[in-house]
Amino acid sequence: MSVKSIKTQKLFKYVWLTGAKYHGKFMILSVIRSNSDIESVFGISVGKNLGSAVIRNKVKRRIRNILLDSTKEFTGLSLIIYLRKNASNVSFIKLRDEFVYLLDEFMFNERKT
Repeated sequence: MSVKSIKTQKLFKYVWLTGAKYHGKFMILSVIRSNSDIESVFGISVGKNLGSAVIRNKVKRRIRNILLDSTKEFTGLSLIIYLRKNASNVSFIKLRDEFVYLLDEFMFNERKT
């Protein structure tokens, strides 16, 4: 099974500009709730300030793996993950823990409204 990615620049920009943002030490999450019946879509944004192409690809692979493990828990989200510069020096476990924390924060705030 693979992670379904955001295909168009228009949707990517829409999610980034209008989505609820959650800031962590290593990443920023921008999330919009779509239809709860559809599969979630994801975008990963990694700037060149993160390091060489090898490092950027390594971090993206880690994020895709985290998303693959987490997609069973939720549906109907459009989500963008922007990785900060210090994300290249952190372990997989810390990245996963922060992603889960930020996503839980979104789910908690969504239940309140």
